[in-house]
This record gives sequence, C-alpha cells and structure tokens, in this order.
Amino acid sequence: MRFIIFCLLLFSASHSYGQALQTVSNTDNDLKKHTEVLASRLLSWSTGNKEQIGYVSVGRYANYFGFVKMRVSSKHSLSRSEVGKAAMSILTDDQHQLLYRLLRKQTPLKESTHRLRLRANDFLMGYLNGVHDDTEGQTFIDLATHYAVKEAELGELLARDFSKLIQSLSGQQLELLVEVRQQSISGNFSKSQFQPARLKTLSKQQKQEVLNLAARLLSWTTGDLEDNAYETIGKPSQHFGFVSMRIESNHGVKRGVLANEVMSELTQEQLASLGTAAEHNKQNLANYLVARNNFLKSLMDIRATTTPLPEFSKRLTQHMLPYALIMDCERSGV
Repeated sequence: MRFIIFCLLLFSASHSYGQALQTVSNTDNDLKKHTEVLASRLLSWSTGNKEQIGYVSVGRYANYFGFVKMRVSSKHSLSRSEVGKAAMSILTDDQHQLLYRLLRKQTPLKESTHRLRLRANDFLMGYLNGVHDDTEGQTFIDLATHYAVKEAELGELLARDFSKLIQSLSGQQLELLVEVRQQSISGNFSKSQFQPARLKTLSKQQKQEVLNLAARLLSWTTGDLEDNAYETIGKPSQHFGFVSMRIESNHGVKRGVLANEVMSELTQEQLASLGTAAEHNKQNLANYLVARNNFLKSLMDIRATTTPLPEFSKRLTQHMLPYALIMDCERSGV
C-alpha cells in the first residue's frame, strides 16, 4: 500500500510544479564532449600537484543514488548541504540516529576506498613522470578493479541502511521529500520553509558527510532507475585534477571554454591523437554505463527487499573500472 501511495505522490507532484530547468540524460555521450573532457584533463593533470589531483568531491564516492541528476537538472543551483538540511528537517530523531549510525559504519569502508583511489592515481602519475610505460597497463587495471569493487561495496552498505530508513518513512514524510525534489528541479526550492534540524555535535567533516547522506537518501527515495543512472561524462574517471581546478576557481572554470583554449595550443598531430582518444573513451563510457546500470538495478532490488544478494558487488563491478581515459593521449605524445 505504501508503494502505491508513493507512486501517486510522485505522479501528482510531477503535475504540480514547473518543468525541470534542464533536461538531462545519458544520451549526452557524444564525441565533442569527450574531446573537451580530455583536453581539460590534459591541462589539469599536467599542471596539478599530487594533492590537487588527489582531491575528490564530497559526493564522488558511491555516486549511485541520483543526486547528480537532481543537481544538473537544476542547472547546478542546488546545494547538497541545503537539500540535506531539508531532508533532515523532515526526518524524526530516530531516523536521524539511523543516519548517524550509517555515518560511523561507512567511515572505514570509505577511507579504504579513498586509499585505493589514491594508489590508482599514483600509478597514473607514473605514466606522466616516465616511471611506467605501456607494458604495465594491466597493473593499473588491477588497482582500478580493487578500487571499483570497494566503492561498490560502499554503495551496497549505503543502500541497505537507506532501505531500512525508507521503510520507516510515513506517508506525510514521503510527500514532503517528493515536494523538496520537485521544488529543487523546478528552481523553486527555498530553504526558509524548512525548520533547521538540530544535528548532534559533529566535526565539520562529519556534518558535511551526514548532510551528503541525507541528500542522497532524498534523491534515491524520490527518484527512479533512470534518475539514478544519469552520469556526467567527467565523473567515471575523476583521476586527473579537474575537479580541484573547478573548486579553486569557485566553479568559475567552464570545461568547454578551457578545452578550446587548450586545443588552440595543440598541433594538428596532437589534435588528431586527442580525437582518437575521444573515440575510444566514448565507447568506454558506453560499456561502463551498461555495467553501472546493472549494478544500479541490484541496488534498487535492495531498496525493495532486505533479502541478501551475496557477492553481487564483485560480480557486477568487474567491468565497472574507473578508466584511465587520458592514457591514449599519453601514448600518442599529446
């Protein structure tokens, strides 16, 4: 019965608010955008230091719960923390405790995921510095596999605890969460209408992360598989420091503008190599999205049931590798 009520809420909400500010889908997997991604990464990777290249955004790990599509649909007007605060204001104290418990549970797994990502990053830097060559590609794939599987295990952990919390939501809470989503993507979100929830005493980093969890809970609870499946072209292989550049510029850096500036400095031979790499990456992303979609379906199964799905992470993530998209440029001497 609750599922039926939830579907009706989604249907009515979709007719009660304005259209999304921006329509987004995975059909944006085109050659021009891949060329821009590579050109911008070429600059950020070759000019960044280890700390800049190792930087990762708050929502990067276990990016399986649909918040990215909400944010892109709003033309990036959404603040993850503000959406998280709105979600926390809707949840009860007992539900807050479930999120705090999840925060503690995820910490060691998230930290190990981060360490594996940095190991993969360090290996890639070896290509840039001449330490590694083409014959060592399998070593990177092995590192990337460990990282991908660990991140999938983190996603499974979040999905299981989110599922328990979702089962405790009342019909009124579901209605309010849907309302936040619809206001967010139609550009009508106002934080002033939500009473700030009292958060327990946390460090700045812990508070940031619990709001990240609350925002993900909202986007996953109110979204469907298509919403969760949306992925920006720059996300799957976030190893080359471009995110750090954007943060340092207070999000003033535009990938397309920067890419055009980089390409204007390349020779015709280098541009041809960049184009070849972009073609390769387009196919890589298509393969990645298929594997990622299968994985997301398993997470949705968790949302619908608490039945264990043994070993599903390892089975479904063997091809979900964070591809070293820039390596073709390196091999070609770009």
